[in-house]
Amino acid sequence: MKSILKYSITGTALATLLVVAAISVQGVDYEAEALIGAQSSSELGLEGERAKMGLGTGYDDRLYVIHITSGDPNSQHQVHASMMGIQHAKAFQSAGKDVIVFLDVDGVRIADEDRPTALTVQHEALKEFLNNGGRVIACEHCIGSFDVDNLLRGVEVDPHPYMPKIQKILSEVDVVLDY
Repeated sequence: MKSILKYSITGTALATLLVVAAISVQGVDYEAEALIGAQSSSELGLEGERAKMGLGTGYDDRLYVIHITSGDPNSQHQVHASMMGIQHAKAFQSAGKDVIVFLDVDGVRIADEDRPTALTVQHEALKEFLNNGGRVIACEHCIGSFDVDNLLRGVEVDPHPYMPKIQKILSEVDVVLDY
């Protein structure tokens, strides 16, 4: 799915927001959180593969994917963007949310034990995320510039070109943040 948006929401979440907006326009005084909280997980369409992955099915058990393509050590913008992605992943993890970090393009450099010095802080933060039970998936093709055996312990490599792990996850994800 191609998107020009930096932040994505699922069709179900968008539909819920539109219903809340329509009710508000009609002058009915409902609180959005009460309306959303009253819906069952089946009404929100959160079953299926998510349950197979061991994820919850309630509204508050949304799955977040932090997609990090930034990691060019010669670009201050990319160094900053990659750190923001990892910080968000750690924040969601600390809040008890289901979160997966997907690294591709230059983002895979963060998981390299021999990363450039400019990515050391990101590397250590990603290691902490993994040590606290986080899940990190890296694009096999993007790793091509260094040895796969040199990745942080616990990083999963998704085989290119089909990338079955990330395809399965993206079919069930609720929110994607792109860095």
